Amino acid sequence: MGCDCAPQPTHQPTHPAQVSKLSDVLTPVKPRYATDEEILRFHTPRYLERVKAISAAAEGGQVGHELHISHGGFDIASLSLGGVLAAVEAVMSGTVSNAYALVRPPGHHAEADGAFDRRQWCLF
Repeated sequence: MGCDCAPQPTHQPTHPAQVSKLSDVLTPVKPRYATDEEILRFHTPRYLERVKAISAAAEGGQVGHELHISHGGFDIASLSLGGVLAAVEAVMSGTVSNAYALVRPPGHHAEADGAFDRRQWCLF
């Protein structure tokens, strides 16, 4: 049996950037997937292969002490890193004068050989 007691939304929620008019002054930069070669500029081949293998597992798994990724997590992390790289490329090409990449998962705690035995929450 269903319940009709829950209130039904009367309008579509609006993104905060639209409400604040922030989106009027920002230039969107389309993210892309980072290539393996780009990932390997910092990370070891062993780490890259481990993240790919865990991501390919139906249930995902632990990458590090406190870092779990779901199935397909590699693709999301690659898109996050690619978004940062696309923002840098846009600045370097002069398309924009500066950039801020609001991406998840973040990468500022990432280490070259990963999160295996450390308290770490960043993939790339």
